[in-house]
Amino acid sequence: MLRLLYRQVHPHRSMNSPGDHEGRHYILAITSAKCSGDPRGRQVPCPFFIYSETMPISPYGHGIMSDVTINILEGANYIMRLQGKTVGVFVAQEVEDLEFWVPVMRLREEGAKVIIIGLSTNTVRGKHGLEMTPDVSIEEAPKADTLDGIVIPGGWAPDKLRRNPDVLQLVRDVHAQGKIVATICHGGWVPISAGIMHGRQATGSTGIKDDIINAGGTWVNKAAFRQENMVWGRVVEDIPDFCRELVAALAE
Repeated sequence: MLRLLYRQVHPHRSMNSPGDHEGRHYILAITSAKCSGDPRGRQVPCPFFIYSETMPISPYGHGIMSDVTINILEGANYIMRLQGKTVGVFVAQEVEDLEFWVPVMRLREEGAKVIIIGLSTNTVRGKHGLEMTPDVSIEEAPKADTLDGIVIPGGWAPDKLRRNPDVLQLVRDVHAQGKIVATICHGGWVPISAGIMHGRQATGSTGIKDDIINAGGTWVNKAAFRQENMVWGRVVEDIPDFCRELVAALAE
């Protein structure tokens, strides 16, 4: 059970009697949620919408905050846009921690099956000390025809990944099939070494700006954008924009 605070999406629609809401559909914007079993009574952000056919609302319809209890399995339905999608995410030692974990979490939140691909299956540490354990090594990685996209986070990991011919071949194969290839920050080193940069607009850390240009690409100073089947993100601070572009591209 979740304890939820909600506000009507159409606050000025008046409902003058209990029967007025029967048979109608409402989208309720959740502003906060609290697990009823949480001994500390902590409030946590709840950035999603809950859909309900039978949610009781204020009879006056003026956006009054109401305190209700909902059985989340019966009263809510969050539409996950990436259900049925499979996405590979590369990882290696000294990856930029947030550029790895935040996209992984967003993809999983949207229902995607995420496969973490490493140079081996040994646990690695990010630049800031977080641990990541690959699901498969590159030798065991799924083929491009079983993937809907591939994500290459930044940090110093791309410099290690770009030296592995199997990594480069998988990136080429995913790209050749018109599937999503997404990179952020120094992740652009991998498509550069895979030979798929020529004629592309790209962004990333300014540390790879010259590499992009020398590989035949055009440097673009944007937080994130998509060009055809490639999604680009600039730096850590641009992760939200990168994730929005990534999810939208995979959802098509």
